Amino acid sequence: MTDAANSEGRFYRWAQVYLVFLLGVILFGAVVRITGSGAGCGQHWPTCHGEVLHLPQSVETTIELSHRLSSGLTLPLAFILTFMAFRRFPKRHLARTGAVLTVIFLLGEAAIGARLVLLGLVGLNDSWPRAYWMALHLTSTCLLTFASGLMVWASRPGRVLGSVRAGLSRVPWQLFVALALVYLVAASGAITALGDTLYPAVDGSVQEVISADQSSSAHFLQKTRVIHPVLAVVTGLFVLQVAISIPGRIEGERPRRLGNALAGLTFAQLVAGGLNIWLAAPAWMQVLHLGMACAVWLALVSLTLEVAAIRGAAHQSSR
Repeated sequence: MTDAANSEGRFYRWAQVYLVFLLGVILFGAVVRITGSGAGCGQHWPTCHGEVLHLPQSVETTIELSHRLSSGLTLPLAFILTFMAFRRFPKRHLARTGAVLTVIFLLGEAAIGARLVLLGLVGLNDSWPRAYWMALHLTSTCLLTFASGLMVWASRPGRVLGSVRAGLSRVPWQLFVALALVYLVAASGAITALGDTLYPAVDGSVQEVISADQSSSAHFLQKTRVIHPVLAVVTGLFVLQVAISIPGRIEGERPRRLGNALAGLTFAQLVAGGLNIWLAAPAWMQVLHLGMACAVWLALVSLTLEVAAIRGAAHQSSR
């Protein structure tokens, strides 16, 4: 194996480690929301209670400060990976693109997180602005994981990338619709998760829960809680159809494996969503639900990129 291949292999492994760490930070963010620790440092950012070096005096502050430190670590690591990508890959390589986009979307995530804290849109705040910014926060997370997933996918040793950009126009439209729907589900899920945290569902049957949520005295976070499950089921069924049908029209073993993985993850996510409702959204289930949502999104992104690469290569070879 050549030195260049060894170098690319090392980058691929580090990019995988980084993506796993990033997903851990994202799930930790859900813990911050669930425990109401977003206000643990007061309305101060990036300092905590106005201090650069703050010794936590409460569990909430410890959780919030730990999350800030772990999420803050993702940026310098992304810069290191970007430097490595520019050293190891040629111009216009998608690993470079993914690394640069990761840095850009990390800065965007930091800006959104800072705004949430500085405007007091944390803790027990149940306003429309908080719901809006929470939805924006999670959809921004989708873009961030897409960028990091692209970096991992493109840096896989032996990957042929010259045809990907040309192949995007030949990707079946169903894949792009699936991506858009999952992105929309993420936005609605963020608002529903906020409602589950601030207004836990009442004990009783599903009919009783819906009746309580739609009563005249219910908060808007309760009244809109029904939207996400409906949208998620419709999207899940569509993604299942895409995962089963599209790989069968593409030559190669990898699209089939990715399609099977996407179908399995989507089915498991639908089951997890049902359990989340049935169990009245306990903390551990919310974290698991978010983690599986990230896995579905990354599998869908990977399948789309794989199809683009294969379709693009087929088009170039036929010219």
